[in-house]
Amino acid sequence: MYDKDLAEFVKSFFTNNYQGFLELRLYGSRTTGTYRESSDHDFYAIFSDNAAEGMDIGRLESMQALEELRRAVRQREFLNPKVDVHISKLSTFQRLSADNETHAYQAFHNGVIV
Repeated sequence: MYDKDLAEFVKSFFTNNYQGFLELRLYGSRTTGTYRESSDHDFYAIFSDNAAEGMDIGRLESMQALEELRRAVRQREFLNPKVDVHISKLSTFQRLSADNETHAYQAFHNGVIV
């Protein structure tokens, strides 16, 4: 089970603050049913290939976006505010979703679109 309010908050955070946001996927233990109450929420945020160059895996801008999101989440009163977000452009997501050892693969094959 996942916190739908938290998922919608994360989605609106990216929609309202970053151009080129396309889709948010929830994946991991919250979608496979293996979560514990203390488990985090794993998200994958996908951006258009035309989005800012920094909105891709391992880029400074995407890491800063994650920190901003975590600060925003902590200011709200969610039951479990722990979030982890992987951010990439669509073409990166498509390429990585073919490799079963990546978060993109898990998000694509076992995730749900928020």
